Amino acid sequence: MNKKTKLTIILILLVLDLIGAVVLYINNLYGYFLITLGVLIILVITLILSVSEKTDDESKYNNSLKGILKRYDSILVETSSIPDMEGKNMMMITNIEDMIDASVEIRKPIYYKKEEDHCIFLLLDNQDISLFILKLDDFETPIEKLIKERKNSIQDLISQARENKNTQKEIKEESIDITNKEEKEEDSVEEEEIL
Repeated sequence: MNKKTKLTIILILLVLDLIGAVVLYINNLYGYFLITLGVLIILVITLILSVSEKTDDESKYNNSLKGILKRYDSILVETSSIPDMEGKNMMMITNIEDMIDASVEIRKPIYYKKEEDHCIFLLLDNQDISLFILKLDDFETPIEKLIKERKNSIQDLISQARENKNTQKEIKEESIDITNKEEKEEDSVEEEEIL
């Protein structure tokens, strides 16, 4: 059961219990009222604890991020903005260890920018940008959207190039056919002249 569902159930029980406590108090059923009041207090405490506790995903994300920042502090540089990626070759890296290995190999730092629900790690090398994104939830970050759009536009360009190539091939074949027809017509005209 996720956190939102749990909170909804607790709130519904809290409201029902409160309504029951008021009804019992109005009807002078003080014994039952006290029991209902005790349940009400337990529900309020449960609600407070549920709201204040972090989810498992949040804890995993925060622990992973803290571990990465602490372990690789010597080659990580925090940045306040992400560099312009226009015209650069972008590559998604699947884990931080591979990015660390690449950073050590080319002797360049890894830049990172923390957001509320994700952290972007960038390794810049001339026209290449290697990216690793640590995320709290499974969602598409703005950078991933940009990469997806660029990938789609590249695929569109490749498709257009293939279509142009096919069109050029068709034009070439048609011109060869026309040339062959003209040669045949010239040959038949020459044969008629000879006869």
